[in-house]
Amino acid sequence: MPVRRGITPAVNLMAAGFRSCAPLLAGLALVIAFTSSAQAQAAPPRLELTGAILLTGGVDFGTRKATLTGNDPGNPDFTLFSTTTTLGSGVGPEARLGIALSRRLSVEGAFSWIRQTLDTRITGDAENAPDTTATQPLATMSIGGDAVVRLTSNGFAGGKGIPFALAGGGYFSQTDDHQLQVASGGYFEAGGGVKYVLSQRASGLLRQLALRGDARVVLRSNAFDPDSSGSSHATWAVTAGMSVGF
Repeated sequence: MPVRRGITPAVNLMAAGFRSCAPLLAGLALVIAFTSSAQAQAAPPRLELTGAILLTGGVDFGTRKATLTGNDPGNPDFTLFSTTTTLGSGVGPEARLGIALSRRLSVEGAFSWIRQTLDTRITGDAENAPDTTATQPLATMSIGGDAVVRLTSNGFAGGKGIPFALAGGGYFSQTDDHQLQVASGGYFEAGGGVKYVLSQRASGLLRQLALRGDARVVLRSNAFDPDSSGSSHATWAVTAGMSVGF
């Protein structure tokens, strides 16, 4: 009996202590659960599909002269007319499929199609014909891939805004309005952008919905040239769209 009297106060004391600590333990458990949920939500989706509008800059090919070479080497060439050719800016759709390799690194496959207009202004005709401008539609289809690095340490808006950098390349083909290929080659691109998460959850088929935009420098090799000899052209491109994570 004395032993039981000694144990009972101790048990009561432990029970009282547990009851007094129960709210603190419950609050701690809630904080741990919330933190774990937030960390799970912050993880990028394993698969991401992006649809965007792509706007790309044009190319100025400069002015060229059509001449006749004189029989006398001492006489200058005779200019028939001059041409100034520019490829205007273009717009079209872009689709991307990304796979997350880690919390910061992804690889993306990309497809785009843009339509531009080639303008050739003819001036200074030797027979005094009026100046005129000839136009030709030009479509560029590109398919390639990029490595994307999420700059998570530079995030903003409570982690909803995520800057990123990308670089990659692929193949392109340029065709006229008769679907005849006028040039094809490879391209390289590099740039960066921002993804802003609109909604996100830790599980389920659709895990994330976000806005996305980026700006890039694009270098095309063996691209269209008025002289019919491929050359390298550098231009810019920007996109704005929406991504869905799975």
